[in-house]
Amino acid sequence: MQKRLIVYIILFNILLTVFIPNISRAEESPWWNENWSYRQEIFIPIDTSDNYAKYQPIDIPINFNNTCWAKNEVEHSIRVVFQLEDIFIELDSQIYDLDFDNNEVLNSCNLVFLIPEQANGEEKYFVYYDKVSKSGPNYKKRIEIDESYYKYEPIQGLGFESSYFKITQGEEIIYAVNKEGTVLGDKVSQQVTRLKKGAKDILPHNGDQVASFGFNYWWYKDDEWCGISSSERFISKQLFVNGNLMVKFGIVSESENGLLRSTVIYKYYFCPTEDKRLYTHVKHEVINYPLPKGEEIDVAYIILSCGGLKSSTIDELNFGEIPPYLHFYSDEERVKSHNFDQYPDYSDWQAIIHKSDDYDLGSIPWLSIDYGESGKAHGVIFNSTNVLKSGTDERNGIEIQLFEAKSIQYPGLDGRIAELYIMRNAFEPHEPNDEIIPKDYIVEFDAEYFTTENGGYPGVEKEADFYQKLISYQPEVEDVVDEEEDVEKYVLTVYPHLPRSLLLKYRISTLLLRSPQINVELIRNGESIGYCKTHRVPITEDIKIDWKNISFFRKIIFTNIPSGKYVVKVWLEKTIFSDEKEFIGYRIVDLNKDEKIRIFCKHQGKISISVDNQNDNGIENVKLTLLDDELVISESVTDSSGKALIKAPCGIGSKYTLNTTYKGFFIDNQNIRLGRIRQYLPKRVHLSFDTHDLEINIFDSEDKIPDFKVDLSVTSDEMQLPVTIKPNSTTDGNYIFKALFPAVYILKINYGQFEVKEKITIHNLSKFNIKLYDLKALIKDDWNLSPEAPIDVSLTSKDFEKTVVLNAIKLSSDEYLFSDIYPGNYTIKISYKTYKREENIRLPQSENGEIQIVFSALFNITTKVLNVRGEPLKDARVIFSRGEKEIEGISNNNGNILFNIPPGMYNCKIYQNQELIAQRKVDVSFDKDYSVVTKSEPIIPYVVIAFAILIFAFALIFSYKKKNILLLLKLLVIVLAMIAIVSPWWSIEGKSSEYNIKTSSNLFMMPAEMTTLTENNNVTAGEVTILDEQYKYVVDLLPLGIISGILLIFISDILKRYIRGKLSFLILILVLIIFAGTIGIFTYATSEMANATVGSFYGSNNLDISIPGEDIYQAISCSWGPGISFYLFLCSFIILLIVFVFKIIKKDYPISE
Repeated sequence: MQKRLIVYIILFNILLTVFIPNISRAEESPWWNENWSYRQEIFIPIDTSDNYAKYQPIDIPINFNNTCWAKNEVEHSIRVVFQLEDIFIELDSQIYDLDFDNNEVLNSCNLVFLIPEQANGEEKYFVYYDKVSKSGPNYKKRIEIDESYYKYEPIQGLGFESSYFKITQGEEIIYAVNKEGTVLGDKVSQQVTRLKKGAKDILPHNGDQVASFGFNYWWYKDDEWCGISSSERFISKQLFVNGNLMVKFGIVSESENGLLRSTVIYKYYFCPTEDKRLYTHVKHEVINYPLPKGEEIDVAYIILSCGGLKSSTIDELNFGEIPPYLHFYSDEERVKSHNFDQYPDYSDWQAIIHKSDDYDLGSIPWLSIDYGESGKAHGVIFNSTNVLKSGTDERNGIEIQLFEAKSIQYPGLDGRIAELYIMRNAFEPHEPNDEIIPKDYIVEFDAEYFTTENGGYPGVEKEADFYQKLISYQPEVEDVVDEEEDVEKYVLTVYPHLPRSLLLKYRISTLLLRSPQINVELIRNGESIGYCKTHRVPITEDIKIDWKNISFFRKIIFTNIPSGKYVVKVWLEKTIFSDEKEFIGYRIVDLNKDEKIRIFCKHQGKISISVDNQNDNGIENVKLTLLDDELVISESVTDSSGKALIKAPCGIGSKYTLNTTYKGFFIDNQNIRLGRIRQYLPKRVHLSFDTHDLEINIFDSEDKIPDFKVDLSVTSDEMQLPVTIKPNSTTDGNYIFKALFPAVYILKINYGQFEVKEKITIHNLSKFNIKLYDLKALIKDDWNLSPEAPIDVSLTSKDFEKTVVLNAIKLSSDEYLFSDIYPGNYTIKISYKTYKREENIRLPQSENGEIQIVFSALFNITTKVLNVRGEPLKDARVIFSRGEKEIEGISNNNGNILFNIPPGMYNCKIYQNQELIAQRKVDVSFDKDYSVVTKSEPIIPYVVIAFAILIFAFALIFSYKKKNILLLLKLLVIVLAMIAIVSPWWSIEGKSSEYNIKTSSNLFMMPAEMTTLTENNNVTAGEVTILDEQYKYVVDLLPLGIISGILLIFISDILKRYIRGKLSFLILILVLIIFAGTIGIFTYATSEMANATVGSFYGSNNLDISIPGEDIYQAISCSWGPGISFYLFLCSFIILLIVFVFKIIKKDYPISE
C-alpha cells in the first residue's frame, strides 16, 4: 500500500510539471515571427542614441549557435530585425564570406546592415534564422559597381584617361576608383575620385576631391628630387563582394621598376544621406631592394590633391578650388588648424607645411580639408597611427606635409594645385633624420575616405569617433585569426531538495494554480551568469520533450561552464501568501570537472539591521553582505531611514559573517547565526558611526556661477573597496556631499579638459571654495606688430591628473584669451610651423591676468624683379611695408632681393630711378620665392629699333642717290625683321572701366617669354607665363630662322655683286622659304596654344584675369591676336617677295648661265 502511494505521488508530480502551463516564454523579449526558430542578439559597438549614428554601417561576423539554413548570399534564412519595445522592423541586410559546415548548413558569415533612423539607443537588434529553407529576402539592390573606361583630352598634353571601378547609388556616381590610366601625362593607379553631389558622368568638372592610395618614394640627389610610385603600373584587380548594401573590391599595383607594391581593398556601404564614406585597407611594401638613395628621402602613404582649373573657353575645365583650411588631430591630443594658400602665385612647388614643421597625427588620427566649422569637408580617418608592420629601426607614426603651386599659367587658362601628403614619420625634433628605408619595410592600415557636405571639420571629427569603434568589430582582411587558448568547460547539474514543509507549500500553490517555480541561479564573482527553472521533464528548443533527460528529481543542467568558484542559489517563487521569491538554499562549488550537486534547502530567514549616525539619524546606502567562505551569499542596502533587511536560508548550522561597508569604507564585521526561529522573527542588528557633510562652491573668473558643466566626486585611499561618491545636490555652483564617513578624501574636479585632484579632510562640517581665473595673452611679432600668421596659441599643464591642453580664444589679432583656468603651473605655447615659443607661468599670476609675449618667427621671402619682357632687373629698389614699418633693399644682378621678415600681408613697392614700376600685396606665411613683372622696359630693344631706323635712313639716302629701289626694299626687309625680333608677336589687351583694371599679355621671341602686366588702383604687377615645353622650343628656334634669313639676304647680295649667278638666286629663294616657314610655324603653334587657352588665334571675349596679390579673378573684356612684330615680319616677307618677283620680271637673276 505504501509503495503504491509513492508511485501515485510521483506520477502526480510529473503530470503537474508537464501539463500545468509554463509562462516563462511570455516573460522573454517578444518574438518577431514565429516562422523563425532561432535568434541571436547583435551587439552594436556605438551609441545609437546619438543622431549621428543613423545610417552608420554595421559590418560584423556572426557565428550561429544553432542550425542555420543558407544556400548562398541571396537564398538564405537570415533576417536582421530592429526591435523597440513591441515595434519590429525588418532591416535590409547582406551576408558575405559564408562558411558552411556541410551542404546548406551555415556555421558563420559576415553580416551588413545600417542603423535605421528610428534608433534611439533603447532598441535591440536581432538576427533571426531557421534550420529549414526560406524564400530569399529579395532586398532592393541599393548600389552598383561596374568597370568602365574614360578618356578626355580637350587640349593636347592636358588629358585624362582611366580604366576604373564606378560606384553608383541610383543614377548618381559616388566614387571612381582608378585601376590604370594617365592624368596630365602621369601614369596613375589606386586613385579615388569623389564625384560631386548628383554627378551622372565622369568629366573633370564633376570631380570633387582626389585621393591617391599609392606608395610614393622620393629621393634628393644632385640638387634634384626624383621619385617612384606604386601607382605607376596596374597588376591585378578583383571584385570580392557585389551586394545590395556593400561592395568590396581590391587593386594591386606596383612601381614600373618593381620595387614598390600596394594592395588596397576598398569597401563602399550604401548611405541614403549626403555624407559618403569609402572604407579602405591599405598595404604598402618594398618587394625588391635596394631602393635609390639620396641625401634626403620622403615616403607618402596617401596623397590628397585639391585645386582646380579656370578656363575661359572650355566649360568642362572650370572646376575645383583650394579650400581655406586644414584641420587635424595632432600628437598634442587636440585639434589643430592650418591655412591653405588658396591662390598660390608661384610656379615652383612651395612647402606650406614642411617635414621640419613636425605635424604628426595623434591617437585619434584624422585630418580634414574643409571650409571651417560648417560646409563641405573631405577627410581621411585612420584606425591607428601604428601603421608600421615591419621595418628594421623604423619609427611608427604618421606625419603630414603640404605643397602648393600655380601649375598652369596661361591667359584664359589658370591652374592652382595643393597636394597634402600623408607620410612616414621621418622627422622628430632633436633626433637624427631617418634617410633609409629598410628592406623589410611594410606599412598596413585601415582608413576611411569621408566626405560631408555640410558638417565641416566637426563632422569629420565625429565620424572619426564612430569609425574607430566600428572598424575594430569588422571582419579582418585576409581572415588571419590567432587561435585562442582552449578554456576547459564543464557541465554542472544541480538537484534542489525541498524539506517537507516547503514541498507541501509548493504543492498547495500548484493546486491553487499559482504556477510556483523552483529556480536555480548560478553566480560567479558576484555576477549572475545563469537563472533557470528546474524540471523533471526537459523541453528542447523546438518545444519537444527531451525523453533522454527525464529525471525522477527536479534538476537543472548548466553546460559549457568555465572552471572556477561559484555560488549556486535556489529560489522558490510564486507560492501562496507571497509574491516575493524566497531564498531557500545555496551551495559553494569549486568547479574543475563535471559535477552533480544536491542542495538541501531550508526556510528563508531574515536579519533586520538599523544604522544611524551621531545625531541618531538613519544612514542611507549602508551596504550589508552575508558571507560564507568569503563569498557573498546575500546582500542589502539601508533605506533613507537607515533600515535594511537581509534574507538567507536559516536553520541548524546556518552561520554567516555579516560585513558592513559604507561608501567603500569598512564599518563592521560580525558572525551571525540564523536559527530556525529567524523564519518568523528576524534577527536584529544595530550599528552606529559618525558622518559629516561637505559643501563645495565654484566661482568662475568673474566670481559668478559657471555656465559650463562641472563634475565633482570624492574618493579615498582609506576605502576598503574604492568607490566614487557623487554630490547629493547640485544647485547654482553649490555642491553638497551628504553623510561622508570621516577620512582623508581626494576631491576630483572635472570640467572641460581639466581633471583635478585635491586632498581634503572631512570633519564636522567641511566647506571648500574653488576660484577659476582668466589669462589674456598679448602677442607681438619681431616688428612689434600684431601677428598676422595663423599662430597656434595653447596653454598646457602637467600639474593635474591628465595633461591639460587648452586652445586660446582669439579676441583680436594680438589678444588671446584662456578662460576659467584652475590655479596651477602652466606653460603657454605659441607655434607656427617650425617656430615655437614657450613661457612658464603660475596662475593666478597677477591682478589683471595678462601676459605679454614677443613671438619671433622670420621667413625668407625672395623677390625676383623682372622687366616687362621677363628678364631680371638689377638695381631696383624694393620696399616691403606693413603697418607703420617698412624694409627695403636693392635687387642684385639676377634681379633677386631677399628679406627675412615676420609672417603677414605686406605691401610691396618697386622703384627704378624714383619711378614706381610695380606694386602688389605679398602674403608671407612661409619661405617663399616669387617673381614680379614690372613696367620697366629694357634698353636693348630700343637700341635695336634705333639702329634699324638708322640703317633704313642710310639706305633711303643711298638708294636715292644710286636710284636703286631694290636695295631700299632689301634693306627695308632687314629693318622690319630686326624690329620684329625684339617686339611682341602675339598679345592680349583688356580693360574694364567699371573695375578700373587694365591688363596686357605679350609674347616675345627674344627671350622666348610670355608676360602679363595687370594694373588697377592698388596693383601694378605681372607674372611670367610658363610656356609648354614643346611650344617654347618652337618659339626659341624662330629667331634663329629670322636672323639666318637676314644674313642670307646679305650673302645673296654679295654673291650677286661679285660672283653673279645661280647661287645668289637660290639663296634668295631659301630666305623666302625661311620667312614663310617662320610665319606658318608661328601661326600654327600659337593657334594651338590659343585654342586651348582663349579659344582662337585672334578674337575677343571676357577672360578671367587673376589680380596679382589680391586672390581674386575678375572677368574683363579682352581682345587678342597677332602683335606688331607678326605684322612687321609679314610685311617684311611680302616686300621680299615683291623684290623676288621684280627680279624675275627684270631677269636680274638668270635661270641659267
